[in-house]
Amino acid sequence: MNILQNRIQHLLDQLVAEGTERGVQVALYLHGQLVVDAYAGVVNANTGEKVTNETLFPVFSTTKGMTATIIHRLVERGLFDYETPIASLWPEFAAHGKEGITIRHALNHTSGLPLMPLDVGREELNDWATTCQKIADLAPVSAPGERTEYHAITYGFILGEAACRVTGQTFPQLWHDELVAPLESNPRCSVDSPRPSIPPSHGLKNQTLLNLNRLSSPLPKPSHSGCGRFPSG
Repeated sequence: MNILQNRIQHLLDQLVAEGTERGVQVALYLHGQLVVDAYAGVVNANTGEKVTNETLFPVFSTTKGMTATIIHRLVERGLFDYETPIASLWPEFAAHGKEGITIRHALNHTSGLPLMPLDVGREELNDWATTCQKIADLAPVSAPGERTEYHAITYGFILGEAACRVTGQTFPQLWHDELVAPLESNPRCSVDSPRPSIPPSHGLKNQTLLNLNRLSSPLPKPSHSGCGRFPSG
């Protein structure tokens, strides 16, 4: 077991012991090789089931980068540009004065639509068309470009639907054609209906931010590294 593995494992054990984390994983790859495979804590506090290196965690926002990449590729091919009003691609989106919101505003979280509609619950999230219709009917909380507010869930629906409208494809089709096929990779976008069942702003594993300053000495700086057990961003 290498020094880095020991140090990361010790940090995770400490975080769990002090109650900062209940269950946590870290996987670190260097030049394609798994060099740290650390985990600690429990999956379920009631049953005491332990976290392992195979435990699945939900991850939020990791696919925002993938959604943005799809948008950049469509811009590169001239299907629209960053200043294109979203309503010109998705007419219903113009409701309540949203005609001026552009692709750029949505990409940089300044569209004024950071919040999901109040009547969208778990069932509605599994219905892409219905959720997009409700988002299109939202009134912005601020003027486009006025302030930055993180679009936690609306991000994927707004940009995803704009991409679907201009290409005539579903989001899973875009996911495959723009990401999976060119990279010869295998990340999946789930589908339970003609439209994606989960918005692209959702992912598969919960992100835990480690305070590396708590390590007793600086970590080595590899020339190239990547981390994550699942497709993430």
